[in-house]
Amino acid sequence: MPKPFKNSAREIVLKVHAFCEREKANQAPLIRLDQVRARVAAMTGMSEKTMSRITKEGEVAASTSQKLKSRVASNNVGQEAGNIVKLTEEAFSSITPQDWQKQREHVKHLEDKFYERDGCMDNITDKFIIELRNDSSTDSDTSDDAYASDSLESFLSTIITVSKNEINK
Repeated sequence: MPKPFKNSAREIVLKVHAFCEREKANQAPLIRLDQVRARVAAMTGMSEKTMSRITKEGEVAASTSQKLKSRVASNNVGQEAGNIVKLTEEAFSSITPQDWQKQREHVKHLEDKFYERDGCMDNITDKFIIELRNDSSTDSDTSDDAYASDSLESFLSTIITVSKNEINK
């Protein structure tokens, strides 16, 4: 039974198909065959930078995965569960501290990139303080509906003010 695709995978397949159809109609490649990254980026709708990043991540993951697989496979003992568990544990223990350090640095690099990209949003949203109650005695006579309306107006005003301040930085 074929593996079901997520919507994003389906979109990429459709983009690749459309690109290939354009090449077919053109009766020649739209982008030279030796420009692999540019071709894949055009086919998938991704930037070349994103393609490069994904390629590097895949190479690192494949390298680590291959090390584990080859260490287990070199001692192939069939399908005995006890032996497979033992060999897997031995494979993990045979990975050097340098291998783990390389993986740690790769993960740290990815975390830093995600923080650079998404950290700005965290800094903006951390500035919002939502007060659910006003302890002032002058507001105690107002109805809950009036309070909710005032709170919403105050909240929206705060969002607009903070957003303007962030834009003007």
